[in-house]
Amino acid sequence: MRATSFFQELTGPGPLGALGRPVTPHVTVAADPRFVPLGAPVLLAGMDNPAANGLWVAQDTGGAIRGPNRFDTFWGAGEEAAATAGGMQSHGRAWLLLPRGTIQQIHHRAQAQR
Repeated sequence: MRATSFFQELTGPGPLGALGRPVTPHVTVAADPRFVPLGAPVLLAGMDNPAANGLWVAQDTGGAIRGPNRFDTFWGAGEEAAATAGGMQSHGRAWLLLPRGTIQQIHHRAQAQR
């Protein structure tokens, strides 16, 4: 895949996400890291647009992605991806699949940053 990111031509599997790794079409979501740990699996279900239903991974962040229940799905490059992403605004349910104790760690980290 060839893409341009911040005026730098990239070659390889895709643009880099917040984890420093290429984001994956139909797998990656951008999330607010204050609420969703990067790398966490996210299950989207009952979405208004069923294309968004499924298991995703929080591999990126975004300036417009703010809040505890906001996700931006990554559909890849090309005309089909543009058509899907362009019409994507959906409501539904999101579940974070986290190991026990993770919520307490996030809470303590947030308190320490205040």
